[in-house]
Amino acid sequence: MSCPEPERQVHWQIKLKGADMSGHWRFGALLYGAVTLTAMAPAVAATIEELSQALQIRQVADILAAEGTTYGDTIESNMFPGRGGAGWDGIVQQIYVAETMADKLDQGLEQELAQVDLDPLVRFFASDMGRRIITLELSARDAFRDAQIEEAATEVARDLIAGEGGRYQLLREFIEVNDLIESNVVGALNANMAFYRGMEAGGAFGGEMTENQMLSDVWTEESAIRADTLIWLYAYLGLAYQPLRDDDLRAYIDLSKTPGGQALNRALFVAYDHMYNDISFRMGQMTAVFMSGDAL
Repeated sequence: MSCPEPERQVHWQIKLKGADMSGHWRFGALLYGAVTLTAMAPAVAATIEELSQALQIRQVADILAAEGTTYGDTIESNMFPGRGGAGWDGIVQQIYVAETMADKLDQGLEQELAQVDLDPLVRFFASDMGRRIITLELSARDAFRDAQIEEAATEVARDLIAGEGGRYQLLREFIEVNDLIESNVVGALNANMAFYRGMEAGGAFGGEMTENQMLSDVWTEESAIRADTLIWLYAYLGLAYQPLRDDDLRAYIDLSKTPGGQALNRALFVAYDHMYNDISFRMGQMTAVFMSGDAL
């Protein structure tokens, strides 16, 4: 499933650490690929609400909101240690509201998929196989909140990549078909830029950092984000899809190539981009306020 990921640290021009929003942007997989079925289409066209329920968007948002709370702790410890307290915790909870996040994702999907036939998507993801795939994705994402589990999965992924076996080849094709690396990198850079803009709006730079300087500083992280995203994808996908047979994964890759699957993939990235750019800006703005001590 296209789900954002835990945050990494980024070194800014002013050498602040812990402000990287790119971690939100690791999308593990396209759970939402389309499938061509021979069954008759339902009399009433499927709706975004039905698609959202089949994709378990509400459950996705719950996990992302929980990750946001953890990220808020990281921001505090790295950028204004011991000075956030209950006030900062409250701000983070106001920014990472699961219901609001889910609504924004639904709105993004509705806008981007207005001309797409949703029937095959809903039929597949409401099926036993579709529900199993989504459950595996959500379980893996939730498990990655434990740093030890993520570390162990990363070591497995390194061995998987080095061995270049059949499962590695399937995961590699899956990543390429869904353009997961490039889309994640672009989303991460956009989120980091939004954080910068929020910091500027909050007065962190004293008006001395230009837009071009922000862009230049964000871009210096591109290669690190790309490399980190690559290994994270293999770790996440490897864990999520470990229970699937190769034939199941092959079938899912084929489904991801369909026009509907491609359209949904693009829609999800656009929806997450809009949602996290807003979150990143607000986190940056409030981080600047707490760094200045004005919130104390």
